[in-house]
Amino acid sequence: MKQFLDNVYRLGIKELFSLRRDLILVFLIVYSFSYGVYTPAKNAAFGMINASVGIVDEDRSALSLRIRDVLRAPYFLEPGTLAVHEIDRAMDSAQFTFVIDIPPNLKPTSSAVANRKCRSSPMPRP
Repeated sequence: MKQFLDNVYRLGIKELFSLRRDLILVFLIVYSFSYGVYTPAKNAAFGMINASVGIVDEDRSALSLRIRDVLRAPYFLEPGTLAVHEIDRAMDSAQFTFVIDIPPNLKPTSSAVANRKCRSSPMPRP
């Protein structure tokens, strides 16, 4: 094991000395581990923006219309309407990011009927 570590050390020193003469490689190394990592990480979007949603409304009640109305910009595009048999084709062709299927005879909860906001608990983090 000592022989292996000694060889790695000597080869590392040799590479550092050869790096002195190759300024383009030094520039690429500095760029790759600084600006090349920082810029994409800083400009990455972590939320949804303009997600396309399809709605299969088999209920056609006031509650299903309210569900449709809460999908607003800038998070969602205007929801599209689908039939049940069109879901697979629309998802396979990437027409929609999400499809919401509202079943017939959807029973509203008491908080939805009373027009109150539902309390939600945060998702547990892994």
